[in-house]
Amino acid sequence: PALAGAKSRAQRLKCTSQMKQLGLGFALWLTDHKGMYPPTAYSTGDYQYQLSWDDYIHRYIGGTLPE
Repeated sequence: PALAGAKSRAQRLKCTSQMKQLGLGFALWLTDHKGMYPPTAYSTGDYQYQLSWDDYIHRYIGGTLPE
């Protein structure tokens, strides 16, 4: 039971941290884009290349572009 409680708390802390990062990513995006949120999805018509909101804020939450 003690280990289960510790695991549950660790998962809760991880989730809280990730939610904070998403919030910061959106805040940074809004600052750079005149208060406009990223689109929910964008498609070029080809199923191979579709973007969603998380692709737009990726670099704001610590992601890097593939080289």
